[in-house]
Amino acid sequence: MNHGYTRISDLMKLVDEIEGWLFPEEQWALMHLPVMADYLNGEIVEIGSYRGKSTVSLGLVSLLLSKRKRPFIP
Repeated sequence: MNHGYTRISDLMKLVDEIEGWLFPEEQWALMHLPVMADYLNGEIVEIGSYRGKSTVSLGLVSLLLSKRKRPFIP
């Protein structure tokens, strides 16, 4: 399930609409983390968030591009 988004740059444009203090380089790095760590056991946990820009960055990639690192939605 990729909803038509296959490139990190497409996902970055979506996240750019969210208010926050995340620099593009930080967003790029966060969006690569779930895919790079996909083979490792364990979870990716974010502690603290202002408006959710970094949370959405991690969650979108986890949902759309990762095989094992799935977002937890309570």
